[in-house]
Amino acid sequence: MSSNPTIIPQARDVYETFWESYLSGNLEAFADTIDDELSLIGTSESEISFGKDKGVALLKAQFDEVVGKAERRNRQVKEIPVGDQVLIIEFCDIYVLMESDWRFYARLRLSTLMRQSPQGWKVFQQHGSLPDQMVEGDETVAIERINKENTELRTAVNRRTVELEQKSRDLEIEAALERVRSRSMAMHKSEELAEMIQVVYDQLVGLNIPVEHAGFILDFKERDDMHIWLADHQQGVPSEITIPYFDSPHWNCFVEAKSKGEDFFANLLPFEVKNKFYKDLFKWIPELAEDAQRAIFSKPALAISTVLLDNVGLYIERYAETPFTAEENAILMRFGKVFQQTYTRFLDLQKAEAQARESQIQLALERVRARTMAMQHSDELQDAAILLFQQVKELGVQTGSCGFNIWNKNEKTATVWMSSAEGGLQSPFILPHTESAIYK
Repeated sequence: MSSNPTIIPQARDVYETFWESYLSGNLEAFADTIDDELSLIGTSESEISFGKDKGVALLKAQFDEVVGKAERRNRQVKEIPVGDQVLIIEFCDIYVLMESDWRFYARLRLSTLMRQSPQGWKVFQQHGSLPDQMVEGDETVAIERINKENTELRTAVNRRTVELEQKSRDLEIEAALERVRSRSMAMHKSEELAEMIQVVYDQLVGLNIPVEHAGFILDFKERDDMHIWLADHQQGVPSEITIPYFDSPHWNCFVEAKSKGEDFFANLLPFEVKNKFYKDLFKWIPELAEDAQRAIFSKPALAISTVLLDNVGLYIERYAETPFTAEENAILMRFGKVFQQTYTRFLDLQKAEAQARESQIQLALERVRARTMAMQHSDELQDAAILLFQQVKELGVQTGSCGFNIWNKNEKTATVWMSSAEGGLQSPFILPHTESAIYK
């Protein structure tokens, strides 16, 4: 047994890269993880290869079946040092994408031997197997297939159980979406849009999606200010921030995706890139405490997934070295479609509020017009001034006084009629134009 405590995490890192590149179809990264003398025996009859070149060729042949269509879940991994080598044993469930649903396929058992080469740790030998569905308990061989019918029934029950679990998950997701819809339909003011991001965040967390922040970006314009509503687990109340556009890989991806008409993009910012992004970002959030900034700078990486809608972007992020999974992104896309309905209602409310506001203004103007037209004597002008002040205040304009000046051009003075703060009218007075720098 090796006494070097660093070999296990080093070997494990390469092992994880081996599987990530295999499932994503990254041939270059996959080839970099395997030994020149690779021996690989998979679960199917044809899944056997010896040597690095044949291992890469095997992955290429499996592109259509594997890439984007298979996932490992419920993983159990154990590392065992064997001399200067490391044996990694893994048990996991294989899920496959069937049409638009992820479904349980089989239980997979893997034994992988890692050894160190001049280029680093490599996968030297791997064997994979699936449990024999024809045997039970401690049996090695299903003699005369006595238990064939029971085995088939058990397999069908297992698969049906997994399908029901998936259906249950779909119902759970739909219930979360319905809570967003219900809150959206209950909005009576456009300003309530701010509360919606907290509802979205809470529902995502309730679905056990590891989300650090959720937010939406309103009225995106290329290389313009970013108007962001943000929710997280700490504040409980959404906050609004406006960030001037600055050059960064994340914002540039945002711009590129919008210009191409894409409806989704994801970013994984490694440690240094993440810290550069936040260093530029914090210039515009000076109120953020230094200890909070230090905590963010210490995080290993930042994963962000963003749904792009007509006039708003909905995003989630977490501090992790792995991106959000395909399943998590698919759920985010579903939330995006519902949030588009929310934003449409927001625009409708905003339009109705603008129309109501315009009606208020027109009514106030009409009151002033009517009082003006009703004047019979010049000294009634003071009544119009008082009414003008009252109407301006009722429209919510914060002012201490309101009035008008009658200019006397020949004398270069003005007669000033101003209301008092209480709403009455002050005595008129003469104001010279020529003595004060302001009035000049």
